Amino acid sequence: MANFEPLSGRTGEIFYLDNEKKTTEFAPGIEIPLRPFPGTLGVARKDPGRYNAVPPGPFAGNLDNRDLVEGHDAACSGLCARSAGLAGRFHAAQGNGEVNLTGLETAFQEITLTMTVDKATKLEWPRIETSTEWITMGFDEDLTKALANAKSETAKFIAEQRKVSPEQAMPMVSKTSDCRVTQVVDIKKGVHCMTSKDAGQVARRAAADRRDSAVSRDLRDRCRHEQGHG
Repeated sequence: MANFEPLSGRTGEIFYLDNEKKTTEFAPGIEIPLRPFPGTLGVARKDPGRYNAVPPGPFAGNLDNRDLVEGHDAACSGLCARSAGLAGRFHAAQGNGEVNLTGLETAFQEITLTMTVDKATKLEWPRIETSTEWITMGFDEDLTKALANAKSETAKFIAEQRKVSPEQAMPMVSKTSDCRVTQVVDIKKGVHCMTSKDAGQVARRAAADRRDSAVSRDLRDRCRHEQGHG
């Protein structure tokens, strides 16, 4: 739950937030819908010391994931016994990728965090849960490796949730999950994959992919046949 106030962008532009309409005027006749979220969220690392919170890690950090909005749950690891949660670098709105280095930066007047310690679950990278989807993430300075990490996390999670083997889960990622670039600005770039909780929707998407593949094969076969008789 959060209240937020007028913001100043890094470029020096000032935008005024309409809290009733939940929009801001970017330019005359152009409005941007507001979808506030904390760009940085996480817990203290297991080892004591001072750390840079910008590169994301298992403890979370500067995730810049636009789907971490009010009502969604985030899970991360690295929690120490005396740890407290932190949140900061708030956004009033941002597109996936944060491709221009900044979203609509703002300052929350208030944010309420509820923390639960789960000693049984060990995570390689943070996860987000919404009412309809699981969101798995991966990070690396190389975007290709970040994608590989996100795919691996997604396959691992699908295997856990659907009670299938990791070998069966990996091919499902491209058929059932929507993978997006989270951000490319925080030293370690991020990719997150969104997987529906609706098993029926997962099955329908997989079936649609199979149909599309069959149609593509049929078209290729026809083209080869026509070229062979041309």
